Amino acid sequence: VPEIRLRLFETLAELDANASMEAAMGYAASGLPEDRAGAALVVLLSGNADQKAQARDVLTQMIEEPQSRSRRCVARVLGQLESNALAEEVRMLLQDKSDRVRNAILRSMSARDDVSLIPEIVQQLGRSGTSLAAESALAGMGADAITALGNVTESDDAALRRAAIRTLARIGQPE
Repeated sequence: VPEIRLRLFETLAELDANASMEAAMGYAASGLPEDRAGAALVVLLSGNADQKAQARDVLTQMIEEPQSRSRRCVARVLGQLESNALAEEVRMLLQDKSDRVRNAILRSMSARDDVSLIPEIVQQLGRSGTSLAAESALAGMGADAITALGNVTESDDAALRRAAIRTLARIGQPE
């Protein structure tokens, strides 16, 4: 079950990335995108500079693959990294043609808390396929998103305005 293996890599990376490096290297050339993305995550968290560069290349190649499954795996991995890591790749996924890929990267944005991506996330508001995930990502960023959302409340697009107002209301409420 590939999905379980990706979750296993995510868990190993959180628990002890150094100990999981050996296992990751064995899966780096796998045909399954979950294995490749999971292995790249472990390497990005604990590898040396050359290994990290190779892992980044693997993720970039996966973004260019035609199967949305590969791009969704990359989106999940990017959510596990520091906020400024691979920001260009995040931007690419936010512009993906697949709603499922855009939703996957938006869900991972809550974990990244990368305020530099707020303008790109705001662009997903009001879209039928991604608005709810964008609302959650922006609400998770809290006060940092308020200015951008406030600007959108003046939009001529009613769906965009409603999404922005809903998100602002979520930010103003205690969790």
